[in-house]
Amino acid sequence: MSLTFTALVSLLGSHTKLFEGQTATMPISFTDEQNVEDGVTINKSDIIWIDQNRVLNATTENIDLSGSLTDAYGDAAVFVKVNGIYIHNKQTTAGEELIIGGAAANAFLLFEDATDKKAIGPDGTFYVREPSLAGIAVTAGTGDIFKLDAGAVSNLTFDIVIWGRIA
Repeated sequence: MSLTFTALVSLLGSHTKLFEGQTATMPISFTDEQNVEDGVTINKSDIIWIDQNRVLNATTENIDLSGSLTDAYGDAAVFVKVNGIYIHNKQTTAGEELIIGGAAANAFLLFEDATDKKAIGPDGTFYVREPSLAGIAVTAGTGDIFKLDAGAVSNLTFDIVIWGRIA
């Protein structure tokens, strides 16, 4: 099995304003691109877990990054390092937030403790990548729980992708 993909975030466009009787235009061009190749060294990953249109129904879910996930082929997806996370809240109604983080015990080290959380609003995206050799450590039994919380929202739908290394 082999893993290759490109993680790409681009902000492209312009900002135009009438300034002292003239139209001023400022170009916007920012791109963050990482070509991920298969492996367990810097800038490489060898494991990916994807779940499109995942649904939480007014509940919480604790994703165990070191033991409860299976990939698209049915193989165990056991992370030792996380190199990136992409989450897109597919809701479109104001107030329908997906809360990530805040696990009461064994919290994944992207978050400090049970009070450290991030709300992803409707049509919002959370993206972090850490391609270094250290990545974001996953420690079985003490630092491997990635909590997701739909609050009181019924059928909160989102996409989630987590990639990293098994060693």
